[in-house]
Amino acid sequence: MGKPVVHMFITLNGVVPAPGAPDEDREGGFGYGRWQAPYVDAKSGQRIAANYARLDAMLRL
Repeated sequence: MGKPVVHMFITLNGVVPAPGAPDEDREGGFGYGRWQAPYVDAKSGQRIAANYARLDAMLRL
């Protein structure tokens, strides 16, 4: 059996949006949309890919 690991994208004020474009998902009055995608570079992309490569399963909510 595998060990469950949680990875979350969270802002300093506690907003937990999925990564994406700044104009995406302004639901609930959140005026900034998604925020992570514009900041991904080659190094962080490699780290994300390495994490996905180690997965046995993924649960998306």
